[in-house]
Amino acid sequence: MGSDAMKVRMGAFSVAMAAKAGRLEPSAVDALWYQAEHHLEDTDPLRAEISRFKTAYEINMRRPDRVAELGQELTRAVEIAARPDAPDAGRADIHG
Repeated sequence: MGSDAMKVRMGAFSVAMAAKAGRLEPSAVDALWYQAEHHLEDTDPLRAEISRFKTAYEINMRRPDRVAELGQELTRAVEIAARPDAPDAGRADIHG
């Protein structure tokens, strides 16, 4: 993983924590999306999760309980993105 992708992952984690704490600013969400758009591949699952988060945040930004849930979901996406790919991930006989 390149340093730009790592910056996006850390930015996503920061946004997620702010969302869970009720301290998220819309500008931080916009900045995260800008980073993801410019530094992650179109097919990157984290980029898709950041896009989904941004859309859901814009809809629910005045609902602190839902924003906190969105933060938890984004935290989970960052955790998944941090996992290394299994060497045999492409083997259908093992992973279906």
